[in-house]
Amino acid sequence: MALLYTYKRRPAYNSDKLLFEFPHVPNAAAFIHALLDALQTLHPIIDGVMDLWMNDEAMAIIMTDKGKIEVSVDTWQIAFIMSDNEACINAIDEILSIHPLFEKIKK
Repeated sequence: MALLYTYKRRPAYNSDKLLFEFPHVPNAAAFIHALLDALQTLHPIIDGVMDLWMNDEAMAIIMTDKGKIEVSVDTWQIAFIMSDNEACINAIDEILSIHPLFEKIKK
């Protein structure tokens, strides 16, 4: 059985922008693959990948029909999805909330 990724939607620290936090992502590559598969209706395309060695973090820039998203996974196995476009965040939330590999954490 595939790993279930739990997530919560919350404001970014010191900001009114929303993001998704995934508290346990043991394999960044598998997570990105699952995310791209889930977001197929938004036609995701990886636009770049960066290794942020100062933070021991990996980041992927993904372009979608709703806008650009940034996906980061840090050394503590926590992943974040961020976007400056609230419509993009809303679309992702709608998709992930019904996808079998993702489960939204209720507050």
